[in-house]
Amino acid sequence: MRTIGSSAECVKGDYPQETLGERIRSIIVVCCRNHRVVTKNLKIRDKSFDWGSRTYIMGVLNVTPDSFSDGGRFATVNAAIDRAIQMVNSGVDIIDIGGESTKPGAIPVDAATELERVIPVIEGIRQHPDTGQIPISIDTTKSAVARAAIEAGADIINDVSGGQYDTQMFATVAQLGTPYIMMHLRGTPTTMTQMTDYDDVVAEILGFFEMQIDRAVKCGIDRSQIAIDPGIGFAKTYQQSIELIRQLDRFQILDLPLLVGVSRKSFIGKILDQPDPNRRLWGTAAACCAAIAKGADILRVHDVAEMVDVSRVADVMFRT
Repeated sequence: MRTIGSSAECVKGDYPQETLGERIRSIIVVCCRNHRVVTKNLKIRDKSFDWGSRTYIMGVLNVTPDSFSDGGRFATVNAAIDRAIQMVNSGVDIIDIGGESTKPGAIPVDAATELERVIPVIEGIRQHPDTGQIPISIDTTKSAVARAAIEAGADIINDVSGGQYDTQMFATVAQLGTPYIMMHLRGTPTTMTQMTDYDDVVAEILGFFEMQIDRAVKCGIDRSQIAIDPGIGFAKTYQQSIELIRQLDRFQILDLPLLVGVSRKSFIGKILDQPDPNRRLWGTAAACCAAIAKGADILRVHDVAEMVDVSRVADVMFRT
């Protein structure tokens, strides 16, 4: 069993906003931005993740009635399994299953509702011969949902709150010994659009990650099991989202795999003057290409087949 930190370290409830930004900024000044060494690769089931060698594609599978671009499309178990098969056949590397919408203004759901949505889908994907070995991540902020999902066959915990919402999350991840994706977010889906006041958005997100990674490690999470996600569009304005993509290479200082989620997001809609998220495919492709050029390791996307092609070409262009 893993050794986990004290309850005081793992259950501490105060999460101040990015107080370490200035210190992180000074560190960046003396570090080479082009240095890239992720110290440990990852193997999940039959798939090896060799960070830096290519871009890995995480396919979005929302089993919710209210997600921002595909709510309701995959809300039944059969529809979700069919979609998973399609993604596997298109070359997906990870399937990310979510049972609670985190779009701006989304209404929270309780753990029981979330479990009712995701567990049958995870079990169905695991039992199907065409999808049985695909790595699965559970997109949740609740430790109880994370634990049940891992026990049902998921492999990775993807937490958009970065450990802020559930004081038991870090201890749970440590006990389970699973990879953990830590995203930056201020506030909640209900309040995040009012929480975009940054002096230096990248430096302050780096400060958040340093603080939360330190807490996670003290709780017993293996640092090499952590990936980071700057949370494009989550408590970020249109311009801040663009600036984050332009400066993604600054996150290389943390020497952790970098996940980027730009798929169909509102900043693309604003650039294209396109209110329909489902008509933002080519804008998503351009943003994904930019993210790869700046060091993204994983892209979280809705349009798997198309972004697999984009990443294959971009990898040849931008990776050595």
